[in-house]
Amino acid sequence: MDPFKVDSTDTQRFIQDGEIKLAYCRELFRKDGDKVSLVIPLLQGRAKKWYQSLHPYVSKEGARQEGISINLKNVLCTWKGFRQWLVSSFGGHSELD
Repeated sequence: MDPFKVDSTDTQRFIQDGEIKLAYCRELFRKDGDKVSLVIPLLQGRAKKWYQSLHPYVSKEGARQEGISINLKNVLCTWKGFRQWLVSSFGGHSELD
């Protein structure tokens, strides 16, 4: 899976690549947190900074470091919600719902 290049034309490609990888490895990535964790290292530049601002709200470790409680029902803690937030932040569209 190639890194996310942070433009609206790359958003759909990045999401589709992620969906294909998740489908192929569905036994390894059953939990939403695991799915989100798969793509985090592939975010670069503005997308990496975007994620860093969300990290305390989607990561137990990030929340602990900030001294806040994590709400695992937060839409960003789900793969679908994270994917939609990525699209709304960087453009493109998500046809994979």
